Amino acid sequence: MELKEYIAIFKKNIWIFLMTILVFWTAGAIFYRAVPEKYKSTMDLNISRTGVAITGEEKEGYDYFYRLQADDIFSETVVGWLNSPRVISEICNSSGATSCPSGYEARKVSAQLVQVVYVNPNREDSDKIAQSLVNVMARETGNLNLSQKNENWFEVLGNYPFIEADKINFNKIMLASLILGIFFGFWMVFMRHYFKR
Repeated sequence: MELKEYIAIFKKNIWIFLMTILVFWTAGAIFYRAVPEKYKSTMDLNISRTGVAITGEEKEGYDYFYRLQADDIFSETVVGWLNSPRVISEICNSSGATSCPSGYEARKVSAQLVQVVYVNPNREDSDKIAQSLVNVMARETGNLNLSQKNENWFEVLGNYPFIEADKINFNKIMLASLILGIFFGFWMVFMRHYFKR
């Protein structure tokens, strides 16, 4: 077949092509509406001290290096707690939230900073989870500090989380629907021509 014959087939069945695009566009819009809106929360936890024992080494300036090393190790401990199923469950259960977070991730940014990211379907629950997280970390840290023999205690301080809507982009959904509609529209046109013969 020549190109002009293909064009003629396409012109004759243009309504099938347009209907296929419309179906995919409608399906894309329905999919977008069906996907529930979620909220992504990003929260920073700062590793600090409630007290520092004054030593001769500190006066000479050496203690600061060892303190940073201790902070670095403790921040890894905090990340370990936050990735523990037991601690995650405790954070969720003690928060009073209607749903537990998903996409939960904790990572060490620096020796004294740990970042936590989680996704929740409810904005109010995101705030509750953040408050519960700080409280649980305070309890875990308090339990660890009980075994300390000096006044160099750790403390985990949390700030208010940054919360943003986490939903699939509408324009991307509709563009993908259009591309799929065009692709399948061409095939529908030529399949109809083939079976009509």
